[in-house]
Amino acid sequence: ERTMCCGDSDGSWGNGCGHCRLEDGDRGINMRSGDGGTAKLEGPRNLVVLLRTENKRLTKIRVVSEECTLDAGNLTLTWLSGVKSSESVTLLQRFVHGTDLDGGENQHMAHAALTAIAMQADSDADRALVSFTQTGEPSSLRRQAAFWLGAARGKAGLAALEKMAKTDPSSEVRAQVAFALSVSHEPGAIDEMIRMAAEQFLPSAGAGALLTVVLFAFVPSALWMLPGLWQITFSLGVFSSCRFLPRPMVAAGAWYLLTGLFCIALADARALSPWTMGISYGAGQLLVAGILLSTRPEAEDES
Repeated sequence: ERTMCCGDSDGSWGNGCGHCRLEDGDRGINMRSGDGGTAKLEGPRNLVVLLRTENKRLTKIRVVSEECTLDAGNLTLTWLSGVKSSESVTLLQRFVHGTDLDGGENQHMAHAALTAIAMQADSDADRALVSFTQTGEPSSLRRQAAFWLGAARGKAGLAALEKMAKTDPSSEVRAQVAFALSVSHEPGAIDEMIRMAAEQFLPSAGAGALLTVVLFAFVPSALWMLPGLWQITFSLGVFSSCRFLPRPMVAAGAWYLLTGLFCIALADARALSPWTMGISYGAGQLLVAGILLSTRPEAEDES
């Protein structure tokens, strides 16, 4: 269960959101998970979107759980009921489109509006988030939209992420897509992550195959170099796929790179020894398995 609190709570969360000071700071939200104390079997089912206006101009957007106690700082708070989710999404989109979330003038307000859209149950929210992933939008916005598509939008979000993985021109955005897939609860998300990693790995595998053919056909006296060259090309494939794999996987790439260089440094047929190849590949695969096993609980906790 997660509770959404505005970004400047006075710390009195206890078993709930606590008092939310609307006039302190510029942040839009906090999100926290329940950790001990009395467990609530059902969390709040609705969120509240708060808009602050001054001189007929919108200056802040806040998103809070309905259970929070609001402190408006002696200002007038007008409560609007009966607002449709689709109407809310339409309004909030205006404050997100075209905004640079890494440093734009209205980044805090856009962050809050984006979060409010992502939390809407209406299918209009899916379409809005997809519109934020178009290549004409700033890359910072596309990255954050990708996160919410994975974290909050289910099957519709997964479909959008699969398209982004294949079409977005930015490598940074595609890396964020991989992270968004890792926090998605949809079964197909893992398959897409594997596809993305394999796609990055294939050029290295192809290079290793071509090296083998060339050495066999034209330089048979240098066949002793094959184990080292295979390991080096394998390490390059691992490095290129690391952004789609657990971060510690870089250690496996480093292992294969070092063992490959060691095999070439032997400079003779010892590189073809079953012991040399067995230790290099056997230990490397055990390292990969250990990394995947050790990072699996971590990934489940983060999701």
